[in-house]
Amino acid sequence: MATTNAGATPPPWHNPICCDSFDVAADANRVLYTVCCFSPPPANRLFLSGRGELGTSEINTYRPGSLPGFRFIDIVDIFGDKRYVIVTTAGVFVTLDITANPIVWTQLGTGPAEACGVKAAVSAGIPTFYVEAGNCSGGDPDQLWKYTGASPGGTWQQVQPPTGGFGIFDVDPTNPNRLYASNLTITSPRMIRSNDGGATWTGNAQLDNLMTGGGVFKYQTQRGPTNFTHFDGYPQPSLVAFDPEDPNIVIAGGRDSGVFLSTDGGSSWRLLRSTGQTRAVLLPRPWFTYIDHEPAGKLNIYIGTQGRGVWRITV
Repeated sequence: MATTNAGATPPPWHNPICCDSFDVAADANRVLYTVCCFSPPPANRLFLSGRGELGTSEINTYRPGSLPGFRFIDIVDIFGDKRYVIVTTAGVFVTLDITANPIVWTQLGTGPAEACGVKAAVSAGIPTFYVEAGNCSGGDPDQLWKYTGASPGGTWQQVQPPTGGFGIFDVDPTNPNRLYASNLTITSPRMIRSNDGGATWTGNAQLDNLMTGGGVFKYQTQRGPTNFTHFDGYPQPSLVAFDPEDPNIVIAGGRDSGVFLSTDGGSSWRLLRSTGQTRAVLLPRPWFTYIDHEPAGKLNIYIGTQGRGVWRITV
């Protein structure tokens, strides 16, 4: 569903097509999103529309491989006007013009194997793509890889965690050196950040404490709901996101512990709660966010949850 006036009460929603949809990449001009499940293949398909999801049509040219689905992580992202990156079971592909007929897809190097999610950052006109490889559930220790540029002759570089693997991650869309991630270790999860493209990492004890509610919630459960009807247990971190307009704004979230805000680039954090309440009303299972700076001087944080709808938090 789409709206071009999320600030209204209620917003005017438009729902052009059903379902299931796993990924949406929208800007001021158009929306690219996935829809599943079709027969004959491809089961998971890409659709392009104008703003507000008006004038929807299926893309005219597909790339090799299948589009992953049933994961919270993005498999499609924007790195400029008409420029998109997608992940398939055959690799990572980019196009410089999603409106072309036919669309020209370029594969970025070879690998990484089991790529399942992607984030793009652009600095001085040069894109950098970070790809998570593994299960991409947020609960398994996956790998993280980096590719610079949109030409096919580059090389994928693995980003090493301090130990273990990566659960969730995000990159500053305007600075490919700034990363935030959950580090899934043998003993416990933890939140880490990097200012040099993943060459070195720093922990954040304050955010770790918020993720557990000061010890109220387990950082890693042994039993608890996971994908579909599984009950395999989960780590708390479910969301981390940089504001593309303000490098000082970073959002994070825990599956049981709520939503957290940093206004100093991720150095310090606080729990978001309703004004005047002494006890926080937590938003469980926050997986998605959109940060809006309209009107001027006001910060609207939209949170998409698993099972509790979409919420707007005004700061």
